[in-house]
Amino acid sequence: MVLPEKLPTCTESGLTEGKKCSVCGEILVKQETIEARHAEEIMQAIEPTCTESGLTEGKKCSVCGEILVKQETIEARHAEEIMQAIEPTCTESGLTEGKKCSVCGEIIVAQETVNALGHTEKIMQAILPTCTESGLTEGKKCSVCDKIWVEQKIINAKGHIYGSSYTCKVCNFVSAVESTGLEFELNTETDTYTVIGIGTCTDADIVIPYIYEGKLVTSIGSDVFYNCTSLTSITIPDSVTSIGVGAFYGCTSLTNVTIGNGVTSIGSDAFYFCTSLTNLTIPDSVTSIGYRAFYACTSLSNINVDKNNPNYKSIDGNLYTKDGKNLIQYSIGKQDISFVIPSSVTSIESCAFRGCTSLTSITIPSSVTSIGDFAFMSCTSLTSITIPSSVTSIGGGAFV
Repeated sequence: MVLPEKLPTCTESGLTEGKKCSVCGEILVKQETIEARHAEEIMQAIEPTCTESGLTEGKKCSVCGEILVKQETIEARHAEEIMQAIEPTCTESGLTEGKKCSVCGEIIVAQETVNALGHTEKIMQAILPTCTESGLTEGKKCSVCDKIWVEQKIINAKGHIYGSSYTCKVCNFVSAVESTGLEFELNTETDTYTVIGIGTCTDADIVIPYIYEGKLVTSIGSDVFYNCTSLTSITIPDSVTSIGVGAFYGCTSLTNVTIGNGVTSIGSDAFYFCTSLTNLTIPDSVTSIGYRAFYACTSLSNINVDKNNPNYKSIDGNLYTKDGKNLIQYSIGKQDISFVIPSSVTSIESCAFRGCTSLTSITIPSSVTSIGDFAFMSCTSLTSITIPSSVTSIGGGAFV
């Protein structure tokens, strides 16, 4: 006899099919219990959004609807993104840190404006100039961003200040060591001394003193260093006002000359035949230069006159009167082969080009009316020169 199968329900168990004897009742196939069970159905999870909540995954019975795994609520939430703070500067405002949703862009924590800090004043200290180094005026800047409000201006170095010696009165710098053994003569009218001879001095670099035996040295006499071929350098102090006639005549080894700012007159032939002299600076104090003062200086390629000199000036290393009308001395040590005399010149002075062996051509402008004695004497390379009709006077030996 068949014992029928009993299907389980959600809450009641069932039985498998069985068999027994219908006469004696013996169980031939035992019925097995089938446990009660729900038919599971997945309840899908719902992702929350920025503004709407969601649900976790759940389970329920698809037959009876009983909830097997309850769905939990997931709160709505934004995906936070930090909005970085911006530090304010001296001139631009900043922002506090903020937050926003990286998904929908909603501002969660608004950034607040932080006002610009404004500049912070810092004094840039003035630096006083020294004798040899420049200084600076006081300035102002921002200590945060370094913006300059008041620019520091350069103050030029003061330069050494000498009184009656070669020692600076400010910093005690000694510019030169005075030579000893020179011969002097006292001028009783002025109570000052004149250098009149080399005496026992053996220096090749002679530094004339400001003071001798307590009195100022104010002049260098005539022919003092005549043919002193061992002399290589001469330093003349500011106390000296005059350089005598032929004072350094024939000093063929003289290469360096420092003329003090007190010298007012340079005598005739003062540096005649100083064949090693290449450069010469004439200070603004000089108001008188004698005849042939720089004649036969065969290496002289540059004469520089202080721009403040009232009587003389230099153009391209050559010596002129201040108004440019008189060409006094062409630097005959120049290696140029041609020269054009400026149109301002009306007079070519005596010996102006004498002994110049490099020039082959000289152009004389129509402004020139006179050519001095020996002006072009011994210009052995000169092959071309045209004298304009404006010239009414030519000195003796001008082209010998």
